[in-house]
Formats: sequence, C-alpha cells, structure tokens
Amino acid sequence: MKNLLLLSALTLSGMAGAQTEQTKRTPKSAEEKAAIMTKKMTENLKLTPEQVAKIEPENLAFFQQQEAHQEQMKALRDQHKMQAEQHKEKIKAILTPEQQKKAEKMMNKRKEKRHKRMERRMNRD
Repeated sequence: MKNLLLLSALTLSGMAGAQTEQTKRTPKSAEEKAAIMTKKMTENLKLTPEQVAKIEPENLAFFQQQEAHQEQMKALRDQHKMQAEQHKEKIKAILTPEQQKKAEKMMNKRKEKRHKRMERRMNRD
C-alpha cells in the first residue's frame, strides 16, 4: 500500500514538472526556426557553403510565410467565435425561457459528444 502511494505521488509530481516545462517554452521566431532548420540540413545532408547560401533564404521565407498564415488563421478563428456568439445571442433573444433551457441542454450534449470524439481520436494516436 505504501509503495502504491509513493508511486502515485512520484507519478503526479513528474506530470506536474512536465507541464511546467512545456508552459515555459517560448515560441521561436521565423529567423530562429530557419537557422535551426538550415543547421540540421547542413549537418544531416552535408551541404556545401553554396547550398547553404541558397537554402537559408528559402527556409527563412518559408517560416515567415508560416508565421503570416498562422496570424491570419488566428484572426479568422477570432472572427468566427465572435460571429457564433452574436448568432447565439440573437437566437436566445427569440426563444422563450423554457426553450432557452432546452437549447442550452442541446448545446451541452453536442459539446460532450464533440469532446468524447476528440478524446477517442487522441487515444488512437
């Protein structure tokens, strides 16, 4: 029994430590990502200096495009959330209090289904 408690405590403390390490990670800039990628390619592919000179700007351009795309996607997500919230409020204003309660239950069921589906997908990997 003591061993089981000790093992549980160690496992939980390890999980907590892993989570704090992940949250401390700062995102890298496009320049840093390009430099890392170029360095790995140089080491693994034994690139010549001429190849490095050509590949480095390509890597930088790629990661800059990725950054811009991520910002666009974030803006679209934010816009979608705002539109969905406005729609929800408009519908709520039309419904009676009883209908609002029923609608809320329906939405919660849908959220639970979506959550379960995501969990199943995560467990498959």
